[in-house]
Amino acid sequence: MIITLYGPDSYRRKIKLDSLVSEYLQKRQSMAYGLFDLAGDDLSSGDEEGNFQKFAEFLKTPSLFQSAKLAVLKNPFSFENQAKLKKIMKELILRDVNLIISDSTRSIKKEFDFLKEKPNVSQIFDKLSGPELAHFIKEAAKEKEVVLQDGAVKFLAAALPSDSWGIVNELAKLKFTGIKKPIDVAVLKAAGLVPEEDFFSMVSGWLSRPIHSRLFSLEKIFYLKEETPKIFNILAYQDISKLRNFADYDVAIKSGKLDYDEVLLDLALR
Repeated sequence: MIITLYGPDSYRRKIKLDSLVSEYLQKRQSMAYGLFDLAGDDLSSGDEEGNFQKFAEFLKTPSLFQSAKLAVLKNPFSFENQAKLKKIMKELILRDVNLIISDSTRSIKKEFDFLKEKPNVSQIFDKLSGPELAHFIKEAAKEKEVVLQDGAVKFLAAALPSDSWGIVNELAKLKFTGIKKPIDVAVLKAAGLVPEEDFFSMVSGWLSRPIHSRLFSLEKIFYLKEETPKIFNILAYQDISKLRNFADYDVAIKSGKLDYDEVLLDLALR
């Protein structure tokens, strides 16, 4: 059987993958297990073909002590030789091999429609929004033992739209604050969270914020690829008494001693 987990929500996809692998290996402890990545970010040129060959070798090599096999194949739909991939998957259906696919593709190509047909199983993990995102936040908060007010749930959804990894990471940080009462919007704002579309809220009063808040906002600025020269100029006029400092930074930037990212980080740490 082939189980295909696909879609851009890599966090929920990973959780499901880990759960399936654990379930398989617990049920059949003698099962041979192999993990193969055909297009990971950390792969060098040529690694994809080499990993495919290792995958194929794992499937065809008989095992003396294990009666069945479980293979996890990551990012197969980015593999260059799709015809070869399809052939080996078709052959798998007739053998005692379990295959779990995990891929970020939003849709399965027509030539792989057989992955949606019984006995195979497929499940999509699309980006969450609206009520589904709110439900995810509430469930993730419950798992982290963090209590959020309804307004905080909405605010977190606006600050990290469809970013399940980011949401879980923020909830983990909130857990370690030790706050026992239900967390409100004010706590999230103090942590540096702002609605993604609210750029000016992200930089407003930035120089007077605590260091952790400035650093968090700067991380968001870099992540969203905002124009750092524009941000530098906005910050320069937040506090007229610091114009001289900004003038010195400007000279350092134009002389090539510093770049805008370095200057913003230096400002965040002061």
